[in-house]
Amino acid sequence: MLRAGNGPRKLARLSGRTPRRQEQAALNASRRQDFVTRDPVLNDVDQAAFRAKLPGVYATWKEKLGSTCWALLEAKVGKLS
Repeated sequence: MLRAGNGPRKLARLSGRTPRRQEQAALNASRRQDFVTRDPVLNDVDQAAFRAKLPGVYATWKEKLGSTCWALLEAKVGKLS
């Protein structure tokens, strides 16, 4: 939830541009390799199909969040819809 005092920090985290997100991505990659050595089945996502669904998700959240919050988000991460 975005609140008056934490909006910019929350938006920075959501944008994926923070060192924390980069560390998490590196950890995810290393954990994936650990899991593969233990024989579980990991499914890869068809990113094109996944991204094709995003405009509908973005439209829903834009409506729920309102134009002010959506504008703040897009100012931080770029145009989403």
